[in-house]
Amino acid sequence: MWIATVANIDWPSKRGLSVDQQRSEMRLIVAAARRLKLNALVLQVRPGADAIYPSKLEPWTEYLSGTQGVATAPNYDPLAEWIQLAHSEGLELHAWFNPYRARHNTGTSALAANHVSKTMPYAVKTYGNTQWMDPGESAASRHSHAVIDDVVRRYDIDGVHIDDYFYPYVGMTGQDDATYADNNPNNIATIADWRRDNVNQMIAMAYDAIAVVNAAQHRNVVFGVSPFGIYKNGVPAGISGTSSYDAVYCDPIAWMQAGKVDYIAPQLYWKITGAQDYLSLSKWWNDQGKLYGRHIYPGLALYKMNDGNNWAATEIQNQIGINRSATHDVVKGQVMFSTQQLMAN
Repeated sequence: MWIATVANIDWPSKRGLSVDQQRSEMRLIVAAARRLKLNALVLQVRPGADAIYPSKLEPWTEYLSGTQGVATAPNYDPLAEWIQLAHSEGLELHAWFNPYRARHNTGTSALAANHVSKTMPYAVKTYGNTQWMDPGESAASRHSHAVIDDVVRRYDIDGVHIDDYFYPYVGMTGQDDATYADNNPNNIATIADWRRDNVNQMIAMAYDAIAVVNAAQHRNVVFGVSPFGIYKNGVPAGISGTSSYDAVYCDPIAWMQAGKVDYIAPQLYWKITGAQDYLSLSKWWNDQGKLYGRHIYPGLALYKMNDGNNWAATEIQNQIGINRSATHDVVKGQVMFSTQQLMAN
């Protein structure tokens, strides 16, 4: 299951909890995962160019203490404790990074002096009440790579996981025109292809860095990404809607073709039947994984059972049934979003 720290969605339940309270919530989540017979926790360690662990590269996240750059007192290492607790119960712990978000719209704290918006202001763009690192600025991608590499080297994690926030869903509105003009050494003809190439380079950089650590430390840290569940509008036939390829400029097929991911976890947050049919989409992703020799782990929208969508529990049961069917032979499981629904019921 995904454990979201941004906006205190899953853990910790609110800002400013004591260390003992944060630890108590950790234990409850791990116990629930064990009881529910899950086998992996995907913990968000970098919600917005900040950290839930002591870092020399980025400030403490405000979603812990309430103030960015300030540790929960007395100081402790939440990530190390999550790993120890998960492993003690036979669970894998995968570190989930948001690659380019610099500030979520729920951020209220003053930004720390070592936040990327202060240290590299030229690489950070503002979109409404959010901030993003521009993927076209090579310094931004190098910084994100350094953060991931640091965690892989220092912590006994089982995987690195990147979510779907590459370019902002709200659109670029010309904000990277100058970046395109100044940072296009290969003369890529269109800005859309250039944006996808920027993301491709960041994904490859992360995969290759993890491979170096795996070889040096005799480990098997896996690397996967959870893109928005529609690859392109009209793919497969009959599917319509916002797409990864055109909205946020990411190309998961290119990553699989290049062998730069171990798995894809497409966020298939739709019902069986309809304009975004779960059965059609999950089968298409399965077939791409089979073609390129990569596992597929669909993301399932548990939250839609208790929001305005009011899904029946049988919807999720049926989706899991599809994932386990003979037609979905490289779908090896699913990732649940999010922990709070599993904890509640």
